Amino acid sequence: MPSIIPKAIFNTVESIKQQSSLLNARLYPAFAEKDYQCARGFLLAYKNNNATFKTYRSEIERLLQWAWLVRRKSVLKLNRLEAA
Repeated sequence: MPSIIPKAIFNTVESIKQQSSLLNARLYPAFAEKDYQCARGFLLAYKNNNATFKTYRSEIERLLQWAWLVRRKSVLKLNRLEAA
């Protein structure tokens, strides 16, 4: 299996505000858009708290990349054992 080198999905609050979609990111499967929108909305709620934003962004980024590129499924479809 070829290794996949993911690109950062979320960088800064400003980049999240400007990038409203993953549609032009061919690396990700089609179902990733809904996950992206949910995560984006969650992160934007912490736009005024830089430390919390960075911590949550890092964890959400890991989860999304793992779900999409390793498990090949939406985070909304992960079961309890997969998410643990």
